[in-house]
Amino acid sequence: MPKRYFSEPYQFISPEESTWALDLIRHITPLYFPLVLNIKGWQFPGLGHLLDSYKKQAGILLCSNHQSGQDPFVLGKLAEASGRWFHFLASHHLFKQSDLLGELLRRMGGYSIFRDGPDLVSVKKTVGLLREGRRAVLVFPEGTYFKQNDRVAPLQDGVSLMLRQAMRNSSRPIRLHAVAIKYWFLEDPMPELRQKWTRMQRDWQLEDDSGEDDLVRLERVLRQGVMRLLGPAALDLARPDFPSKENFDTTLRSIMAREFEVDVTTPEGTIAAIWQGIRKKRQELIKELNQTQGDNDAEDEVQGKLLGLLHWENALSLSMDYVREKPTAERVWETFARLEESLTDRESPFPKPVEAVVCVGEGVDMATEAKIMGLDPQGSGFAVALRSRMQNLLDTITKGAPPA
Repeated sequence: MPKRYFSEPYQFISPEESTWALDLIRHITPLYFPLVLNIKGWQFPGLGHLLDSYKKQAGILLCSNHQSGQDPFVLGKLAEASGRWFHFLASHHLFKQSDLLGELLRRMGGYSIFRDGPDLVSVKKTVGLLREGRRAVLVFPEGTYFKQNDRVAPLQDGVSLMLRQAMRNSSRPIRLHAVAIKYWFLEDPMPELRQKWTRMQRDWQLEDDSGEDDLVRLERVLRQGVMRLLGPAALDLARPDFPSKENFDTTLRSIMAREFEVDVTTPEGTIAAIWQGIRKKRQELIKELNQTQGDNDAEDEVQGKLLGLLHWENALSLSMDYVREKPTAERVWETFARLEESLTDRESPFPKPVEAVVCVGEGVDMATEAKIMGLDPQGSGFAVALRSRMQNLLDTITKGAPPA
């Protein structure tokens, strides 16, 4: 099980400025992407927008949606296509999981961000990199990935602060680009998913329902999987009255609202409030973890609570409404993969080859266009406006025809 939380207080990890490691990795990726990540096609619509910002010698901030652990590698291919490598922010736990991974991330241009509290050192580093303008800086403003590739999740705070400070006394223009990543399956993944569902039902000693509709089967697997993840708190999902398609989402939301003492009427408002409740609880547990140094039993207890909280966080992105709204193979796989990753604590690779589409939006000059375009970083609606731009790019991709 990869370790995500550490009793030692957080310390900022700076990036390596050279590119020799990236130049070396570039010769490995032609094999790594198709054989390991199962990514066998590429498209970069809007690449010219990024090249235009390079010509203007701007400080560039790229804000991308985050669907899976493959996203940073895919954006590395965008950097390669643009002819210039990126700097990027990564959660600090990735640098500490192993010395090799941490050093590799640094030499690829990555630096740490503490997601569960203020990290002014990381903000200051980002501001400095934007003012220098040697490389674009990549951030995932959703904070983590949600396995809903057709939707942009609510954005965390921080991007507006970075831009606002970078604009002060900057000798170069500061430009913001929304970015959207979309994965299309090149082969039908459903036969493999049906086999996985059958194996899970056998392991859970449940009746084999392989003759049922795929969405009916997926909902049953989700119900059983969530009950195993969340324990007694999720027993409402075992009720027999589940023929209605609304039941899974509404029942799961009510379970989570009860757990985190949320009282909001709209589904979207409830999800946002639950997410904030999870973040607040995690911040409390991390502070508690920092006080356990030298006490292994106490640390194990807090680590167990943090893992349980992660299961609640992952369950938040499980939605049959999302699948039924547009029952594509991509949405079915995303939803099941989130459950599978939670149960196994390992990332689920694409079961069939995919094509990655990375769309880059027009550059927004923050000094001259931000207010006109509704992206003024000093305004309270900045995160909403940025999310809307990211979602519009994603909608443009998904409305297009998938690859043959």
